Amino acid sequence: MDYTNLTNEQLIELKTEKKREFETLSYDQFIRYGITDVELLIQIDQKLKLIDLAKFISFTCGVTMDDIRGTIKQWNSYMYNNHLNAGMVLPMEGKFGKTDTVILEHAAKMNDLSTEKKQKYQRLLSNPETHGQTFPGGITRGTARFWKEVFSLDYGSLYPSCIQWANIGIETLIQPKDLPKELLDIRAKYAIYYEKEVLPKDLIQFDIEFTQNVLGNPTIMAEIEEVLTRHNVSMTPNGMFFKSDARSILSQTMENIITQRKVYKKEMKGHFKEAQRIKDEINELKEQLKTA
Repeated sequence: MDYTNLTNEQLIELKTEKKREFETLSYDQFIRYGITDVELLIQIDQKLKLIDLAKFISFTCGVTMDDIRGTIKQWNSYMYNNHLNAGMVLPMEGKFGKTDTVILEHAAKMNDLSTEKKQKYQRLLSNPETHGQTFPGGITRGTARFWKEVFSLDYGSLYPSCIQWANIGIETLIQPKDLPKELLDIRAKYAIYYEKEVLPKDLIQFDIEFTQNVLGNPTIMAEIEEVLTRHNVSMTPNGMFFKSDARSILSQTMENIITQRKVYKKEMKGHFKEAQRIKDEINELKEQLKTA
């Protein structure tokens, strides 16, 4: 029979029909088949501990077992609960709009801004379609060539570490309308403004320019550090400012998770060593039995 032209409904009907036929012709074999499936699932879970992991995520994040397969619901629930325990209720929607024009309006009026940057901000301000920013995620760069003398750097828990360093949090974020003139000046002169219409593949150029022109310039870095220290804030490369007078709940959460992760990884290594020791003892006993 040709199954390629069957619709989904027809395939489901055929599968149901075959299942009924299987049950009718050999009910005993059908039951054994079902038991075997369950036994295999038990063996898989004993090996991978997926059900235990699912229960851990569900209990820790405060979500149902159906919600553990995604990523957003667990984190939303986890962070809402952490903030609630600290006496805060997170808003259902972000108050910071990507189309906020305060930064652009201030930059367009600055006198000590380079002509190139001033024209850029004026262009963005005059065209509502370009308001807002595109925020890139991680970038992976591949190559079809082989290179000599290449080394790799891997930062442990880089994103959580950055969150802690900048004290990122909804309660520490300073809204553009609340920024003093000095911080708006620093933001307009040096921070990255990821234009909304720029293609993702071209966004890396913004990072290269920021690294070369800002991070690689000791004079500019000293100026930025002086202003940030005076206002007791941190600044991210895309020009968001966060208060440093008290730690954010998100920063504390990241620290707690990283600390727990280190403890669990240490315990895991210990269990692996113990399991290997037991295996070696078993193999040694088998060898002794062979020669006995």
